[in-house]
Amino acid sequence: MHFFQIQCGLGRTGHLWAHEAYGVYPDIMTLAKPLAGGLPIGAALVSERVAAAVKHGDHGSTFAGGPLVCNAAIAVLEKISRPGFLASVSKKGQYFKELLIQKLRGNSHVREVLGSGLTVGIELDVSASPLVNAC
Repeated sequence: MHFFQIQCGLGRTGHLWAHEAYGVYPDIMTLAKPLAGGLPIGAALVSERVAAAVKHGDHGSTFAGGPLVCNAAIAVLEKISRPGFLASVSKKGQYFKELLIQKLRGNSHVREVLGSGLTVGIELDVSASPLVNAC
């Protein structure tokens, strides 16, 4: 199983990895820009079973190991790892959802405000394209 954690990983859902909330764990997980605060970086994390199938030289990158971006990634991981950080993401996300529900109450096109942590969405009963295009 392969999970893309590019949009939902690194604490955005209130969990380090979004799949942790569901007790499901991938064989391969990819992550990218949020790892270094928006700087160009990518990573592939693999289970022991997958790692055993990869031989030396099977994987490489011409951009791997850049010191500036890797130091940015270390700073991001240190911040996310601080005690209480992920809990604060969950708390802020809950507040944000409650605020959206309050502000959107009475709008007949809003079906639901949903999400986890700071990954929040609004389900509409009409196309969102006109709203997106207006922005």
